Amino acid sequence: MQQQQPERARALLEAIEEPAYHGQRDELRGDLLRDEGRLEEAASAYDSALSAYQAQPQRQAIVEMKRSDLGIAAGADR
Repeated sequence: MQQQQPERARALLEAIEEPAYHGQRDELRGDLLRDEGRLEEAASAYDSALSAYQAQPQRQAIVEMKRSDLGIAAGADR
């Protein structure tokens, strides 16, 4: 069930200030941006999630797969 309210979803995610949730926030932001076709921005969001997930190798592996699926080389979005 996909709702067509990406702006509202991003606003809700950006309101998350607790550092413990930054990885999840950035991963979901990347998912939203990917779904909108904003691949460079999605790559940047996934890169932020990877940084936040440094102590969680399982989550990092999932985000690395999502990042890789974008087809954008690391550093190409900067």
